[in-house]
Amino acid sequence: APPADRLPGACRPGDVVSCTGTVPGGVPATVSADHVASLRGTGVTVVLDVQGEAMLRALPAGPVALAKPNESEIAALPGVDRDGPDPVAEALQSLAGSGVAHPLVTLGSAGAAFLRDGRVHRASRPVETPEVAVGAGDTVLAGVCAAILAGGVRPATWCRQAWLPPQG
Repeated sequence: APPADRLPGACRPGDVVSCTGTVPGGVPATVSADHVASLRGTGVTVVLDVQGEAMLRALPAGPVALAKPNESEIAALPGVDRDGPDPVAEALQSLAGSGVAHPLVTLGSAGAAFLRDGRVHRASRPVETPEVAVGAGDTVLAGVCAAILAGGVRPATWCRQAWLPPQG
């Protein structure tokens, strides 16, 4: 059986499934959409961090709890004008309009932006000397997945707390 057919049997309600990465050559762009669709009605939380056509195909296959493109990937989303006044806000609204419960755009060393109650919020943690942002989005996604599994916290709060300086 194709992997998407086996995935629901490997999951339990309350699990988090993260569809991430670039679709390799020779693999259909529908692979993430197939996985997302196979999880409908299973009680599994789906998060997406895929690019371009894979994201566009996976969104309507949802429900998708969280989608996390980065700043360079948002131009592929409908309604996003990369040269407009606020393409990040347009991307968040586009994701929400596609049914994503908690849209998130990572901004490398500049943090992230997310929607809460229909409003764009930005969060960052000061970095004295950013060296490389590669992997920053993956780290954020891993932290968000861990927070989902821990339960009881709204996704906007996960994002906000991830970048606020410690109090004390």
